[in-house]
Amino acid sequence: MRKLIFIALTSLFISNSALAQNRKAALYNNKLFALQHEVGNKIIRFFEVVKTGDITKIKESHDSVNKSIDAMIAKVSKFKQFEGDNSLKEAVLAWMKGYEESFENEYKQMLPLLSKKDRSAEENSKLNQMHDDLIKEEMVFDQKLAETQKTFAEKHKLTLGNGE
Repeated sequence: MRKLIFIALTSLFISNSALAQNRKAALYNNKLFALQHEVGNKIIRFFEVVKTGDITKIKESHDSVNKSIDAMIAKVSKFKQFEGDNSLKEAVLAWMKGYEESFENEYKQMLPLLSKKDRSAEENSKLNQMHDDLIKEEMVFDQKLAETQKTFAEKHKLTLGNGE
C-alpha cells in the first residue's frame, strides 16, 4: 500500500512539475510573441498609412516603426534563455532585426518614389518590384520564426493556437 501511495504521489508530482514547466514555457513564448506582435501591428499600420499617399504621415509612421523596433529589440535582448535554449529568443530578435534592416534601407529607398504624385511607368514598376522583393524577404523572416516557434513548442510540449 505504501508503494502504491508513493507511486501515486510521485506520479502526481511529476505531472504537476511537467504542467508547471509547460506553463513556464508557454509564458516565455507568449511574452516574446507579445513583443513581436506589437512590432507587427505597427508595421501593418505603416502599410495602411502608405495607402493614403500622405508622405508626411508615411515618414512619421516609418520613424515610429523604427523606434518601436529598436525598443522591442532592447526588450527581447534582455530575455534570458529558457532552460538553456536560446533559439526562440534569437529567432524573435532575427525577425525584428530583419524588419529593422528593411525599414532602414529598402523602405527608405521607397519613400522618395512614394512621395511623387506623378510617377512614371518605370518608377511605378520599380516601386512594385521593390515591394514584391520586400514581401518575399519578409516571408522568409516570418517562416523562420514560425519554424523555430514550432520546434520550441514541440520540445516543451506546448500546443500552439492559430494566433501564436
